[in-house]
Amino acid sequence: MLLLVALAAAAEPPDLTGAWRLVLDVATKAKIPVIGTTKIHTHQVMLVAVSRRPSGFLANHDTCTFEADTRPSIATTEFPAAFIDAIPAKEYPIELKPMAPGWAVHMDLLPVPVGYDPAAGAFPTSLTAPSVTDWDRDGQPAATVRLHVPLFGAIDVYRAQTSRTILDGLVTNADLLEGSISVADLQQRTLGASNRLFIQNPELEFDPVNSRFRLERVAVGTTCATVVAASTR
Repeated sequence: MLLLVALAAAAEPPDLTGAWRLVLDVATKAKIPVIGTTKIHTHQVMLVAVSRRPSGFLANHDTCTFEADTRPSIATTEFPAAFIDAIPAKEYPIELKPMAPGWAVHMDLLPVPVGYDPAAGAFPTSLTAPSVTDWDRDGQPAATVRLHVPLFGAIDVYRAQTSRTILDGLVTNADLLEGSISVADLQQRTLGASNRLFIQNPELEFDPVNSRFRLERVAVGTTCATVVAASTR
């Protein structure tokens, strides 16, 4: 075992430079009064450019799509184009560590404040909080998520959220990295809605067992439209 570790340490890490598709499948449980516990699965696809620096590999990603599925299905959740476009590009190191018989990978995607500006104040608990912004520039406060509910139709919900996603896994081969997801500092609050009946703040619990990531190499020049189509196959 020690010999294998030593050999891995002496070997060159795989060359990760190029274009990649990053898929995050994140599971969360929400405890909703009367209804009970629902399971929420979010599917996020990013286009990633990886470069090599003297300190190691550096990733820069843009979000292509963000979807959510709830079971039992009490509503269909839609993230409008303005929401997806507002998700900021992220730059972070890809840390590789030798281990028998290959390489472990660690990526900290850094905090993502949604619907508010942490530089202007604390995480908001109301629409009048000083940190609330028109984050997605749609003319409404905070970040707009659209619910499609039987009997009620389309409901716009104005939310603030922050979380920090951390990926830990293995280099399966030179074109594929995959593994587990952990989420830290998760906060989410519904600050308002076009129908007040939908201003609810269920207790959220991250589900690590059913959360996974997959980073797969794609051709240089690949577009968001291409990576989204490939992720649904």
